Amino acid sequence: MSSIGKIFIVVNLALSALALGWAVNHLETADNFKKDLEAANTAHAAALADKDTTIGDLTNELNTVKTARGQDSQELAAVTADRDRLQSELTREQDRANQMQSELATMTASLADYASTNDNLQGRWEQSEANLRQQIEARRDAEQAQAAAEQGQRDADSARADAENTIANLEREVTSLTDAKGQLEIDLQALIEYTGVSVAEIANMPLIDGAVLAINTSVAPGLVSINKGTADGVKRGFTFEVYQGGTYKGRVRVVEVQGNMCVAEVVKTVDGRSISQGDSASTRI
Repeated sequence: MSSIGKIFIVVNLALSALALGWAVNHLETADNFKKDLEAANTAHAAALADKDTTIGDLTNELNTVKTARGQDSQELAAVTADRDRLQSELTREQDRANQMQSELATMTASLADYASTNDNLQGRWEQSEANLRQQIEARRDAEQAQAAAEQGQRDADSARADAENTIANLEREVTSLTDAKGQLEIDLQALIEYTGVSVAEIANMPLIDGAVLAINTSVAPGLVSINKGTADGVKRGFTFEVYQGGTYKGRVRVVEVQGNMCVAEVVKTVDGRSISQGDSASTRI
């Protein structure tokens, strides 16, 4: 065999060895890639399972929050109804107190009239006695005068008895009115403790100007949020007059106060005019 043939055989053997080495290396690389792919698929499946678990947990939490929110809405409606009932009762009791005060003034005037009548009757009785003494010398005239005096005495006694009965009745009514007034003061104190604001504070509210941020009509009689809060001096029980330009729309009363905003319930509205976002709100106009 020639040298060239030997060289060709050696070259072919070298090339075959290189090809065999490349094939072995390629098989190892493919096997490693397959293992890495299986590991990646396993990790991906585990990640998907964790994600599904997390989504389930978040869904449960969302349902819990929705349930709690519904309960809060029901509690807010109940509190609003109780507050409206107390406000209505307070208004009725204040009206009754005013009526009783008027009746007490009338009764006091009646007592004064009865006292004057009693004095007049007493004077008449004394005058009758004087007339009797003056006419005693003439028997007939004295008898007539005595009869008149006795009749006057009976009238005076009857009038005095009526006056005493009336005074007793008025005293009982005054006692009843005093008890009612005490009860009204207790109810008013309960309202003050409920709102945390005294009557004097409500009567002397500072001038606070703000604007309506939003309105919620799903809860009767309606709630509005205003961009003024404790930082501006707002307290529970304060009232805001709502208007737009020169158009008056109604009144709201603060039921909850935060730092820079407050929530108020609608107390009254003008027919045909509804409170809207952006309306002006002021404690005094």
